[in-house]
Amino acid sequence: TGGLLLGLAAGAKVWPVLWLPLLQRHGWTTWRRGIGVTIAFAIPAAVLALPILLGRLDAGSGFTAYAQRWQMNDSAYLLIHEGAKLLWPDHAQVLARLIVAAVLLSVMAFCVRRFRPTFDGLVVGVTIITATLFLLSPTQFPWYYLWLLPLLALRPMWSLLALTVTLPLYYLRFPMDAMGHAAWFDYGIVWIEFVPVWLLLAWETWRRSPNADPSASRLLAPEPSGDLHVGTQT
Repeated sequence: TGGLLLGLAAGAKVWPVLWLPLLQRHGWTTWRRGIGVTIAFAIPAAVLALPILLGRLDAGSGFTAYAQRWQMNDSAYLLIHEGAKLLWPDHAQVLARLIVAAVLLSVMAFCVRRFRPTFDGLVVGVTIITATLFLLSPTQFPWYYLWLLPLLALRPMWSLLALTVTLPLYYLRFPMDAMGHAAWFDYGIVWIEFVPVWLLLAWETWRRSPNADPSASRLLAPEPSGDLHVGTQT
């Protein structure tokens, strides 16, 4: 069932395919079951992707545009892109996306390697992968953040929940653009959205590290019972 639902999700939005390795690890108690999860995912995903593959994938396609040039309300990606301009000015967007993809794949590999075959372990892994995808995305729209909310209901983190406060600032871009000041938002206000989140995420990660002072006050959301520890894997 999990593979089937994930295949439907990937056919609709593509990015849930990133969860597949963890779902395979979770269900791979036997070879038959592991292969069954993969097939259950592949069939609906392929059927839903077929119209797109048979249709337009030229320069006017949304997939092509996103892969090559779409960029809006971004934070970490903006810095990566600016660095890519110095290394490969004519293809900075491509290089920046390759860097993000490499980081994302590394995080996925880390989560798979550290995976614990429990429901809690699965929630931790998919939360880390989804948060990495969003925080490194070239388009950090508020509605993309909705991908994380169901996971944060299961595993709350103050840093990621802080986005519910800061992300609405994105809507200031529309009046600022109308007044001819879009650059003020793109290179100024955008940091008010994300710098507090990155700082709080760094603090949470440090608080979960073995070298942290156990007597210091904690900023993390209360942990559910069991062995659910996102901070030790972020």
